[in-house]
Amino acid sequence: MNDGYENLNLKYKIIQDISNINVDLNFLEGKNLGITKNRLKVRAIFESNKPLSFTTRIEFYDDSGRIYTIPISGTSDNCLFTNFAFL
Repeated sequence: MNDGYENLNLKYKIIQDISNINVDLNFLEGKNLGITKNRLKVRAIFESNKPLSFTTRIEFYDDSGRIYTIPISGTSDNCLFTNFAFL
């Protein structure tokens, strides 16, 4: 959410403490916040060929170098018995 920025191009970094997990961010409405756009929808996409659970942080940066951290978690099961309802 925008809190006082007139125009801000959002930058981010995905923190990978343990190993290289394959998380990508998809900005549905672009990366710019401003007077006319006070919210951005961001979708975190994760894919793994093996069963895996993780918790990591996404750090968003403003132009002044301030960091805003959001924790995210993900799980891949890859089991037909637990995913059959989605197929």
